[in-house]
Formats: sequence, C-alpha cells, structure tokens
Amino acid sequence: MTEPPGKGKIYLYQGDITTMDVDAIVNSANNDLILGSGVSGAIRRIGGPQIQEECHAIGTIPLGEAVVTTAGNLPCRFIVHAAVMPLGLWSDAKWIREGVRNSLKLAAQKRAKSLAFPAIGAGAGAFPIERCVDLLLEEVATHEKGETSLEEIYFVVYEPKNFAIAEERFKEKLPGVDLTPPAKAVRAEAS
Repeated sequence: MTEPPGKGKIYLYQGDITTMDVDAIVNSANNDLILGSGVSGAIRRIGGPQIQEECHAIGTIPLGEAVVTTAGNLPCRFIVHAAVMPLGLWSDAKWIREGVRNSLKLAAQKRAKSLAFPAIGAGAGAFPIERCVDLLLEEVATHEKGETSLEEIYFVVYEPKNFAIAEERFKEKLPGVDLTPPAKAVRAEAS
C-alpha cells in the first residue's frame, strides 16, 4: 500500500485538464515539444499558438526532462512540459517517472501551490493507466519528503474508461482517502 501524500492533498478528477484553475498543469509531451494530439493538442488548440511558439524556441529536450512555458489562454499560470516519449513512439516507466519527478521539482521551484497531471504517457504514449497511477503516487510521496510549495496535486483523466481504472487504483493504493477535488479548482468544461 502506498502512503497518502504527507504535506499536500491529492485529488482525482474526470475531465479536461485545460479547464483546471490551478497554478500549473503538466503536459505529457514528446521530447521535441511538438504539441500534436491528446493533451498536447488540447493545450495548443485552447491555449493558443504562443505555447507552441515557446516550445519551438526551447527545442528538443532529453527524455525525462521537463520545461516551463506560459499558459496562453488557459486558466493556469504556467505549463510544465514533461518529455515522456519520443515523437511518434511509445513511452516507458523510466521516462514517465523522471518526467513526473522533474515536473514536481519545476512546479515547486516556481512556488506553485497546485499542480494538475494528466494520465501522463497513457494516451499517445500507450503506457498502462494502472502503472501511470502507481508512478505518480510513488513520485508524489517521494517529492513530499523534501521541501515543497505544493499543497494540492490533481490527477486529471479525460477518458471515462481510463478514469474508472485510475479511480479503482487510487482506492486500492489510498484506501479511505477522499479524492474529491474542491470546486474552486474545477471550472466548467469548455464546450
């Protein structure tokens, strides 16, 4: 069993990460930072072209690394882009673990109090959602052993089938923990 986060609170939400009213969201990115489909595509489409322009200016980054851009038209303050897969290929546990770890570090360095993760690597990266939840919970628990500004961490899953799997996994790993997000962080879904 995984211990619940110590300093902050972790929440599980089914919906669109681009609508989250948090300090930062994480983008499950390829290492070329091309905002193509899935979460990346939604960020590009809703956040505006300036996010992709910033990613182009940064260029290719090593797998497992993370970088920050502004949030464009999104309600969050900034976006952490975690390189968890090569462009056009699948992700793996090492890159996801490092991407989550580096995303948590960057958000804390920017003094974020709230951070939302998608099902990182589970969409275009074809990584199993169950393992995605495990890695996220392990890295959050490790991160919270040190100094951090993060008080709230959200795991946002768009697809109903993946959400049901994630919810079951969270309940197994964190029995008895209320995972319901506060209304203040959840905006009405964009139409």
